[in-house]
Amino acid sequence: MDDEILCDSPVTKSFVEKSLQDYFHCRATLAKCRATVISKGMGYTSEVMRVWLDWSSEDENSGGIKLPEKVIVKTPMIKCLDFFVNNMMDGEQIKWGEEALNSERVVQMIHKTECDAYKILYQADPHPVPLPLIYLIREKDPGVIIMEDLEERAGIISNIAIAVHLARLHAWSLTTSVEWRSILPGQESIMEMFKGFVETSKSGLKVVMEKFKEEFGHVDESLYEK
Repeated sequence: MDDEILCDSPVTKSFVEKSLQDYFHCRATLAKCRATVISKGMGYTSEVMRVWLDWSSEDENSGGIKLPEKVIVKTPMIKCLDFFVNNMMDGEQIKWGEEALNSERVVQMIHKTECDAYKILYQADPHPVPLPLIYLIREKDPGVIIMEDLEERAGIISNIAIAVHLARLHAWSLTTSVEWRSILPGQESIMEMFKGFVETSKSGLKVVMEKFKEEFGHVDESLYEK
């Protein structure tokens, strides 16, 4: 089925097929695909899926291009924050400046920032840090990022390597001619948002500690007021 939905996401088989056709400039068709969620329990605001692709054996439609056998599909999922924002805030609203933030706005904002970051980093030549191939970036309707699956050619890098890449990224950000400051959220904006989270989540902390007494029974109740 072309409209086969991948897991619980808004992404369908035909959407993935069309996105990859556009990226590779070919007419190859997907016979079938299967997906599994690999982000459960990790605290992400996106549902991350690994999607296996079974292309039809019509080689003339691929134009001789080696098409990927797997891709990673990321879609912003409101349900990832619903439990915290809607159930643990004890009726309070998270504020960002004068505006109330609901789980939908938070997830959309994080997804947009990720989309913008990839676009900015890909403008740099050479790239300041290693990047996966990005087949599609879409902010909404549906919000999705389709990218290279690095399972076969990447691994977990050491803490030192992470520090090196972060240093290179910071150095690049201070010297690059690629515009990013007016696009990505600034430090003050981010701090304002998280200040709202911290202030509003005080009541949420009490709800959590009372609901999960076995896990939080040893915690000093004075934390409620801090």
